[in-house]
Amino acid sequence: MPQITEQELKKQVASGAWASFYLLTGEEKLLIKRTAQRLIHKACGDLFPEFNRNEFSSDTPVERIADAAAALPFMAERKCVAVADFNVEEKSQQDLDRLYELLDDLPETTVLVFYYPTLETSQRSSKWKKLLDKARKAGVVVPFPRREGAELRKTLVRAAEQQGCVLARQAADRLLDYAGNDLHLLLNEIDKLCGYALGQGQQEVTPAMVEELTPKSTETTVFMMVNALVAGTYEKAYSLLDLLFYQNEEPIAILGAMASSYID
Repeated sequence: MPQITEQELKKQVASGAWASFYLLTGEEKLLIKRTAQRLIHKACGDLFPEFNRNEFSSDTPVERIADAAAALPFMAERKCVAVADFNVEEKSQQDLDRLYELLDDLPETTVLVFYYPTLETSQRSSKWKKLLDKARKAGVVVPFPRREGAELRKTLVRAAEQQGCVLARQAADRLLDYAGNDLHLLLNEIDKLCGYALGQGQQEVTPAMVEELTPKSTETTVFMMVNALVAGTYEKAYSLLDLLFYQNEEPIAILGAMASSYID
C-alpha cells in the first residue's frame, strides 16, 4: 500500500483491515501522538496489554524491536509493537539492514507502528527516503501536515464545544491571526479562553477575549508594529517593540520580520 490520509486510516482501522506496518509522520506532532496512541490501543486490544503491547524509543536496539515483533501475541488475535521517533540518521547501516529485513517479513499477527511525535525528519535525507520507500511497500505511510483555513477553524470550534463553549468565527479568525497554525499552541489557547469565559459566566468566547488573552506571534506583533510606525503612532510602536523584547525575541528575527512587513 502507498500513502493514505488520516481519514483513510480511521476507516481502515474501524473496518479491521490492518496493515502490517504504519509510519506516521509530518508537521502536526500533536495529531501524530494522539493518532498513534489510538492506533496502538486498538491494534493490541484490551487483552493482556502487558504482553501484547510493546512500546520503544529511538535508542532501543533494532534487534530488540525485531524480537518483540517476531513474538506471538498472548491469547489475542494480534499484538502491537510501537517505536517513537526512530531516527534513521543515528543508526548504523547494519541496524538499518536488520530493520528492512524485519519489514520484509513481518508476522501477520504483529502490527508495527513507527511514529514521530517530536522528531523533525529531513525530507532530503537519503536514509529517510529509503525508510519511506520500505514503509510504503511493507504497509502504509500516513502524513500529518499542518491544518489550514476552514479545517483548522472547525477543529478549534469542536474543541471549544467539548468544553461547553461557543467559538464565534470572528474570534476563531482572530485567534489564528495571533497564534498561527500550531495545533498544540491553539488548543492550549482554547483551554485558556474557555476557562476564562466560563469563569465569567459566559459560554461564548468573544473576539475581545482573544484580543485580551492571546499572545501575538512574532510576525503578527511585528506587522502591527510596522503599521503603527507607518501611521505615526510611535508610542504604540514602541510598546509593541517592548513586548517583543519581553518575549525574548532575537533582534535579528525582529528585523527580518520588519523587512517583510514593511515591504508588504
